[in-house]
Amino acid sequence: MERHELRIKPQPKNEKINREKEIDAMKTQIMYEMTINNILNPLLEIVYEYKASSAYNCVPETNKDSKSGWKYYENKFNYIFKALNANIFLNEKQYKRIYSIIEGLFSFVRKFEYANGLPDMFLEANENLNYYLLAFTIPKDQREMFREKVIGMPGEAELSAADNYHANLQRKSENLNLQFDEEDFFMDELACAIRRLFKIALNL
Repeated sequence: MERHELRIKPQPKNEKINREKEIDAMKTQIMYEMTINNILNPLLEIVYEYKASSAYNCVPETNKDSKSGWKYYENKFNYIFKALNANIFLNEKQYKRIYSIIEGLFSFVRKFEYANGLPDMFLEANENLNYYLLAFTIPKDQREMFREKVIGMPGEAELSAADNYHANLQRKSENLNLQFDEEDFFMDELACAIRRLFKIALNL
């Protein structure tokens, strides 16, 4: 009986290149989906719990003590760090940048210091967050008193810009009947900063 040797027909070079491109595109798509669904969205959920949790001092919509809130957010961040490490499609540079974003927000949640607890990269990503620093929240009638005590107190031009910023947001809220307060505006600005930091991390 005659034997027939099994031979694999070589793939044309173009087909092989196209297949590699398809695989790379698929990996990139999976990377984006994992990053958005398992890292970015959970981080934004935390941001938008700022008000409901009394600045992360308790479990949202409850009157439980800070110890319960501490554990609640520790579990949330553990999930996010785990999701980051499970996303093997991120390159090392992307991984390190996103890790620093998560770590920065986790640090902020533990400090309970309004915008003063934010790492500099958040303030740089969205300059409007500077208007939520303690120095900009001092009532107008107390600014002179604080100017003598606070090092680096903003000048008149900066304070005027902050006043205009808050006034415009309040006017918009009233016109649209949004019933937003300063904490609502702060959450939006912090979410905007995180969005921009992720775009930088992913080169978008």
